[in-house]
Amino acid sequence: MNTQASTIYVAGWNELVDSLRDLPARMLAKLPESSRSDPQVQQEIVRLALSAVASQTIDALAADGDHPTFTPSINNFLTIGQPNADTSYRGAQIAAGGVYRLRGRKGSLKMVRIAQSGPARPAANGEPALGPQRIDHDLNALQTDAEGYYDVILSVERPAGYIGDWWPLLPTSNRLLVRLVSSDWEKEISPTLSIE
Repeated sequence: MNTQASTIYVAGWNELVDSLRDLPARMLAKLPESSRSDPQVQQEIVRLALSAVASQTIDALAADGDHPTFTPSINNFLTIGQPNADTSYRGAQIAAGGVYRLRGRKGSLKMVRIAQSGPARPAANGEPALGPQRIDHDLNALQTDAEGYYDVILSVERPAGYIGDWWPLLPTSNRLLVRLVSSDWEKEISPTLSIE
């Protein structure tokens, strides 16, 4: 038996595991008492807890604004937030004030929206705090080439001399959230999304 492995301490790991140990019980405690002992409700709470842990794990692993990637966010399996059967979401962490290029094939979904968001604005000078500012962009409004490919720059200011598609980026935006809505997942084609 290797006793050396049990003496190695990795900062934060035990605390993370300990905080997850009673997560379903803490979630159940927020429900009316009549629901807490229902086996179906208990299993749904466990599934929701797993979805939340998986979602936060994906975000933690992919959270690099200098090298963003679109990862699954909310869908039929990661059922956090407000899932919808006809909608799938992908998210990418970006660096505030960065310049990004999105490219790919547009596909045929009726609705593909890319929202940007940043931190909430704290209360100041007697005014209340505000939620994060958001701007919403429509992928279907972009120009495409003969093969259906799009190419768009996101930046605070349009690059000098750039004549292609451009979307303004709020200076505080630190996340992009893609909303993919379909009415026929079998026949419609989802877009490809690359970001650099």
